[in-house]
Amino acid sequence: MTHRRITSRDDDDDVDDVDDDDDDDDDELQRDTDALQLWTDTSWLMQFNPSKCQVLRVTLKRKPVEASYTISGHADTGESRFG
Repeated sequence: MTHRRITSRDDDDDVDDVDDDDDDDDDELQRDTDALQLWTDTSWLMQFNPSKCQVLRVTLKRKPVEASYTISGHADTGESRFG
C-alpha cells in the first residue's frame, strides 16, 4: 500500500510517498491529482493550467510504468507537458 501526504504552502504543492507496495500506484496518483484539482476548484476557485503541468517519470528499466494521467480534462501526451 502506498501512503501519500499532500502538503500545501503558498503556491507549492508537494506529494510525499512512503511506498510499501507498487500495485496500483498509477491509479492512486491519478486519484490524488483529481483530489488536488477538486480542492483547488472548490476552495480556491482556481484551476490547474495544463500547459504548465509536467509529468516526471521515475522508474526502473526492468519495470517501467506505462500509465497515462489526466489533469483538468487534458491527457498526458507522453511528452513532458499535458495538452
